[in-house]
Amino acid sequence: MHPAPATGRFGRSMFIALAASAALTTHAQASIAISTNATANMSCAAGVCTATSAVATYNVNDLQTALATGNLELSTGTPGGDIDVRAPVSWSSKKTLTLDANHSIVFDKPIKVTGKGGLILAPNGGANGGVLQFSVGKSVSFASADSKLTIGGLTFKLKGSLAELGNAVQANQNGNYALMNDIDASKNGTYAQAPVGTVNGAFNGLGHVVSNLTISDSQQFDAAALFAQVGASGSVANLFVLNANITAMDSSSAGVVVGGSSGAISLVTATGTINAGPTTSSGGIVGQNNGGTVFGAYAKVVVNGGRYVGGLVGLNLSGSISQSAAGGPVTANDNGFGGGLVGGNFASVADCVARGNVTVGANAYGGGLVGDNYTSNAQSGIILTSYSTGTVTGTSTSIIGLSAGFNNADPPLVRAIIYDTTSGSLKTMAKPTGLAGPTDDPPVGSGDKGSFYGRSRREINSGVPHGYVKKTWEENPAETEKGNDELVPVAVGDLGG
Repeated sequence: MHPAPATGRFGRSMFIALAASAALTTHAQASIAISTNATANMSCAAGVCTATSAVATYNVNDLQTALATGNLELSTGTPGGDIDVRAPVSWSSKKTLTLDANHSIVFDKPIKVTGKGGLILAPNGGANGGVLQFSVGKSVSFASADSKLTIGGLTFKLKGSLAELGNAVQANQNGNYALMNDIDASKNGTYAQAPVGTVNGAFNGLGHVVSNLTISDSQQFDAAALFAQVGASGSVANLFVLNANITAMDSSSAGVVVGGSSGAISLVTATGTINAGPTTSSGGIVGQNNGGTVFGAYAKVVVNGGRYVGGLVGLNLSGSISQSAAGGPVTANDNGFGGGLVGGNFASVADCVARGNVTVGANAYGGGLVGDNYTSNAQSGIILTSYSTGTVTGTSTSIIGLSAGFNNADPPLVRAIIYDTTSGSLKTMAKPTGLAGPTDDPPVGSGDKGSFYGRSRREINSGVPHGYVKKTWEENPAETEKGNDELVPVAVGDLGG
């Protein structure tokens, strides 16, 4: 598809996501706050309490007392907004708590069902864009797998280990499953393949952490990841996979969370390391996205090796990536494509950030955002309102750019792409003949450079840039606390510095 670059010649070359492309709100004033404050602006009858004001409070002790003897439903009502859990909640009875929000349910504190009680979570998706929002340590936990869990009208079976989850998916790929607790995968040793196969139903991590996952896969055509595949009807959401170590000798795809996806991946975070063979599509979250969606994902993963190598997604063959970020270093093999966010983009990327440094081998393409952005009659490489800040390094025969190694798409397919001229830079072993050299720091190694704009770090973060949607972007809370500014997608929020 792409002729190899050569000296003297120009070569070519981002819960159940109830509304994966809709804008999130982060810590906006909740319609109902479950907190230690006194109950206020709530009307209760027959076990159902509804907000009567835009700002309502339900006291956590009142909630737990009610659940001791009966079921309880909290509802924002039709014009309402979020339910925000701001105090830890627990109960031991067999009663059921229902949280019915006209927008999102935000977990700033954990919920623990210590008996066999049930939980119904009803965020309103669709046009309202409601989702479940978790941060590390603020999960929903169950003591019993017999507890009943319903999310968005779907009934989920609870699983407490990777073995239980893997066996359940193997028995029924179309089932809906959720984690009932955190999992330390180091106790399981090294997996020879993905511990969970193909998911065609809904999976929800409920904000739980799978830590210390180690996979060493020597099979040529395997998908090496926590989940091997997510089918077109499947989804993976609200999960943290931390400190993973994935080795894929020469698999078809490798990722920390998903190997290959045609479904929906949303609100997931990954950290760790991937080491992949020279023909693998390898990415911090998913190796290959083929018709699926990636939304609100964040990866801080060291990704080494592969043909298409990205900090977030290795190969975005079709589908979309939105409101996502990657922060780990990326290294692509000789003749490969390395990008801070995506190795090879043949589909849609919007409202994303790449902060990691990129290194590519001989006759390879490298970019701070994407290695290869390719558009033809059959495929459209679309990149909108995204930016990168990393250094890009190659050999004397590499083609590299601060944003893209190769781009052949013109506006409006490519629009408002920003690269950092202060921290980002190009480094090559020797100046490629006919190409802009290291001191020129071009946005694109080869192809159209029309919609790429160089800005200093201060300029990027001084406000929402022209063409960027304010509801989609915010300042990184982690950096704001340090007195710095950093623009991030709302869906990923705190990038942890």
